[in-house]
Amino acid sequence: MEQKNFMKINLKIFQILISLLFLYVGCSQFENPTDFQSEQSSSSLELKKGDTAKNEKKLRKFAKAMAKALEDQNVRQLLKRKIGEKFDGDPEVLWNHIKNQKINNYPFRNLIDKQMDNEFKIGDIEEIALLNISIPVHFEDWDASSPILVAYKPLTIDDMEAKTIYAFDSSHKEYELDYQKAPDFPVMVIGLNERVDPETLELLYDPKTGKGVNNPSFLSKPTTSSDPKVYFEFFRTDDNRELWPDGSAEILVKVLTGLGKKWEARWCGIHENGWYQKHVFMFYYHLELGRYLSAGFLEDDGGGTMSFSLSVDKAPFKASATFNISTGDDEMGTNELIDMTHGPLNSNQNSHNDFYTAGDARFTLWWVPNDQPVIFNSGFESSGIWEIYQGSSCSYTRTTSQKHSGDYSMFFEDNSPANRVCAVQMAEQIVLPGQLYKAQGYYYHNSGERQRLILQFYDCNNWICEHEVWTSTDPSWNRISVEAIAPWNAVRLKVWVGSHTTTQSSGYWDDISAELLN
Repeated sequence: MEQKNFMKINLKIFQILISLLFLYVGCSQFENPTDFQSEQSSSSLELKKGDTAKNEKKLRKFAKAMAKALEDQNVRQLLKRKIGEKFDGDPEVLWNHIKNQKINNYPFRNLIDKQMDNEFKIGDIEEIALLNISIPVHFEDWDASSPILVAYKPLTIDDMEAKTIYAFDSSHKEYELDYQKAPDFPVMVIGLNERVDPETLELLYDPKTGKGVNNPSFLSKPTTSSDPKVYFEFFRTDDNRELWPDGSAEILVKVLTGLGKKWEARWCGIHENGWYQKHVFMFYYHLELGRYLSAGFLEDDGGGTMSFSLSVDKAPFKASATFNISTGDDEMGTNELIDMTHGPLNSNQNSHNDFYTAGDARFTLWWVPNDQPVIFNSGFESSGIWEIYQGSSCSYTRTTSQKHSGDYSMFFEDNSPANRVCAVQMAEQIVLPGQLYKAQGYYYHNSGERQRLILQFYDCNNWICEHEVWTSTDPSWNRISVEAIAPWNAVRLKVWVGSHTTTQSSGYWDDISAELLN
């Protein structure tokens, strides 16, 4: 069994190396493509197989002790509170953060130590630096009024190959749970934290934004107005993903430019047990780093490390770089070499489709010029972009009858007093969480009651919140505006114009825009 598992690890290493090497081939459609050749590869496991098996046994012993300790109401209440703080974005807590909490006037670790047998004591268990306690599914359903099952994560088998996870109740009765399919009840899981640095125990991921705190700071701001903004989106597939005992996914991105600059960036899944994100801002790309960029995407599971070197030697570029990736990481896919000087001109379409299905996820890497406006066709000088929302009673028409600027404006009319939303909406646009946005427009009243301008933010699933401002009934052009900060989980915005739900109205709109203020 040990030899079989070792062979699987080495096979996985080989597969990852080959697929990452694929980053740099098949780029003949670009002018002067850069060829990347594998210069050297070597693997070194940080943990010996014997150490891994021993640590898995420690997790098993700790899970049994924790299951017994859950008979104490004070233990349950402590864990419910600390896990609920979600210090790293997932419902989990490091043992190191709670081991000295007092329960019945004794440190928590002492209470657990009493439940350990002679093979391991609590000090032996605490040699596992990233010892973690989580309730990855149905955490909100547990009110801490009674004990729950405590499972432990297997370490000697790859998580994508595991079929069973074992759990204990407070009487030490053992249960087999499906590793691939989440249970419909809360289960506590003892495992290794994937969002904390093993040396410093500092967070690798920002739980408020889902973005890695170690993302390169030199790419956080543009150096010129033409520096492209790079985004990516990804979503979960049914066949291979971060499984329920591991909580939400951690996304690791390895980047190398044609001039040899390299870095990595990290994100964590915002939604529990789901990878789906949309329009996630990665960085500003500085064109002086090189014309070409390549990236590899992995689901970060940690474990031992392996290193590989890549070299670039094609005029005018010559560079090399060495990366480290973990043997436990699950590859999501790679993109071909990208010419950063030829990106999309419109941020709501993917002019360059880098779609790869690698079992775990399909992703798109795309980019827009930094000086690109948030809203296109804001003056209605061309058709399209805007669309009716709700009902046949409202309509809009491009017209030359009135205009604030240019040749056209939009005439919007609501002919029904029915209690329903009648509005025209802008196609969705990218936003950056925590930033201040302003929507504004010019309105010329024609008849009936007032109309409104609405700024609405969306997360990955549906709208979060909206902010609105009402027009006047003045038959002349008047500017109206509304400002709001994008929520931490916002990924896009829409700008709407509409009427009241119980009135009729008509008027002209022009020069509608949305902009980032800071």
